[in-house]
Amino acid sequence: MDESRRTFLGGVAGAGAYALLGEALAQDKPAAAPVPAGTIANEAVKSGKHASMVYHSERPLTGSVPAHQHDFAITPSDRMFVRNNLLTPDLDIGAHRVTIKGLVDKELSFSVAELQKTFPTVTLQGMLECAGSGRSNYQPTASGTPWAQTGGMGCPKWTGVRLADVLKAAGLKSGAAHVAGQGGDPGMIATAAPVIRSVPLAKALDDSTLLAWEMNGAPLPKIHGYPLRLVVPGWVGSASTKWLHTLTVLDAPFKGTFMTSSYVTPKWPVEPGQKMPPDPRAQCARQGRPARHRARPRLGGRRFDRPRRDLARRRRELAAGAPRPARRPLRVARLQPRVPAAALRLPEHPGARVGQPRQRAADGFGLESARLFLERRAPRRGGG
Repeated sequence: MDESRRTFLGGVAGAGAYALLGEALAQDKPAAAPVPAGTIANEAVKSGKHASMVYHSERPLTGSVPAHQHDFAITPSDRMFVRNNLLTPDLDIGAHRVTIKGLVDKELSFSVAELQKTFPTVTLQGMLECAGSGRSNYQPTASGTPWAQTGGMGCPKWTGVRLADVLKAAGLKSGAAHVAGQGGDPGMIATAAPVIRSVPLAKALDDSTLLAWEMNGAPLPKIHGYPLRLVVPGWVGSASTKWLHTLTVLDAPFKGTFMTSSYVTPKWPVEPGQKMPPDPRAQCARQGRPARHRARPRLGGRRFDRPRRDLARRRRELAAGAPRPARRPLRVARLQPRVPAAALRLPEHPGARVGQPRQRAADGFGLESARLFLERRAPRRGGG
């Protein structure tokens, strides 16, 4: 057998060995979990996200971008953090409806198209943040999604209708105190608890609380609540129910898995690693701060750069010979106490003390201090 024939047969044998090894490895590799009917696979979700997205878990799917990918005044949709409690449903906007029931004068049901035709459309920028944001910095290490300090947050633009307009159309009965939103995300098993969270009526009626169908000018991505979701800016992200199909007006906070045993915090400090007090009186729901206090996750941009730009521009103007503003003379009169003379009970003779408690004048000077100040300024009598 010549050398070329032996080389050829050796190559064929090696290729066959590699093929058999590949088949063995494929058999050892665990098969991907089947995707339940009516849901979307995680890989499909990831295909619509930015390549810098870091995923922390698969079930539930969680992920966020690192800080240097967060430098936007408006969070892009492909960089918005991902946080599911259950699976991602595949819903049809044409068949989807939201029902308003409970303590209302009349039960209502709307499709997304009917919401768009019935109520004024609103677009606003609103901050959402996971309740566990920054968990990776906790000491000792806390269980749960290891969000980085800038992970689990985003501030995109939302388009929809105000929840207040929808509730007013249904009419609120006396005793209405909370509004609970229920999402359509299914669990791996049929008995999985549905995702239901409630917010106080005052927050539900806030102008910033929306039923939204768009994010950054485009239909909601399926992972972010398509076709309809609640948006409750400034409060923990779990209050902004995704895949919303039911709103129930209640006379008290909702009691359920995602309200009484999840997303709660102790009313007083507990030792690190200690479990949540089982007594509901020792807990309070994690809701958030009022929307007027919400902040945008800006690591740069106009908010930080504008003061620096203004200062640099002013320095250039002065260097070019621009006139400096005249310095205003110090008004000594501003330092004198503005206490009405009638409000002072001065002693009738030197050395006498004021016979009433010290009080505070409107501008912050005490009457006793004002009396001593005036005595020091008064001309001395006699030759002493």
